[in-house]
Amino acid sequence: MRDSIGVSGGSLQQYTRRYEEYMAATKPARDSVRTNLQAMRTAFESGSRSEARARHQAIERQIKQLAERDKQFDDGLNDILSKDQQSRYKQWRESRERKTRDRWRHERRSHQSGEGWTFNQEETKPAGNPLPA
Repeated sequence: MRDSIGVSGGSLQQYTRRYEEYMAATKPARDSVRTNLQAMRTAFESGSRSEARARHQAIERQIKQLAERDKQFDDGLNDILSKDQQSRYKQWRESRERKTRDRWRHERRSHQSGEGWTFNQEETKPAGNPLPA
C-alpha cells in the first residue's frame, strides 16, 4: 500500500488491521472454495462429470458470495483512503484481478492440452493485500 497506493502512517495501520480481520472472517469460505475446487478436479479427472458439475455450481455460488464481501471490504475503505488513493487502489485491484483471470485461463489451457491441473493456493485469496508492491 505504501508504494503502489501511497498509504502510510495511521491509514496504513487501519488498512492492515481491517485486512487481517477480513481475511480471518472469510477464511472458512475461502477454505471451502479451495476444498470444492480440489474435489471438482478430482471428480472431473475420475470421469464423474455430474459430480464435477455439482461442485462447479457450488463453487460459483461461493465465489459470488466472496466477491460481494470483497466489494463490501473495498467500499469500507473510503473513510481511510483519499479520493486519489481510492482511484489508485481500484486500478491496482483491477490489475490484480486481470492477472488472476489470466493465470486461470493459462491453467485451463494447460489442463485441456493434457498437462493436468495445477493448484495454486493464491486462487481463492481475495485480490486485496495488506502491502501490495
